[in-house]
Amino acid sequence: MEQQFQDFIMSVPSEEQTTVLEIDKLLKANNCTCEIKEAKQGYLVSYIKMIQGKRTTILNFVFRKTGIKARIYANNILQYQSWLNELPNIMKKEIIKSGDCKRLYNPDSCNSKCTMGYRFVMDDNEYRKCKNMAFMPTLCKENDDYILEFVRQELLEISKNCN
Repeated sequence: MEQQFQDFIMSVPSEEQTTVLEIDKLLKANNCTCEIKEAKQGYLVSYIKMIQGKRTTILNFVFRKTGIKARIYANNILQYQSWLNELPNIMKKEIIKSGDCKRLYNPDSCNSKCTMGYRFVMDDNEYRKCKNMAFMPTLCKENDDYILEFVRQELLEISKNCN
């Protein structure tokens, strides 16, 4: 596993390696395990936490043609949605552009095995976004600190709910 993680880190653009390592450290300090699989365009790196006896993915690193992205599973977004107003415009645009959750509009319009997406407010606008696409910012200098804070916010809410 350690060699596979090192191979993953070496495939991350050098200017993003520090951020990826900070996120890794934060998630592991919060009892998340790291699972790595090779994918079509690179690696799929998942951080999983046991929450009330259930495996829950907190974050994935995924490789796309546009760069490496952090898919944040923000199951507790309603507790900190006002923070979304502070995001840089580049991240807000990615959120707005992401696919809507069909099940939030009509529960019968999507695969019944698909979990519902997120309903949240950002800049006084309500959004209903797909869980797999809503919060998937590209790692870049402008976004990195916000991605790290996003993960912190989610972990804080998880810890509140588990205590």
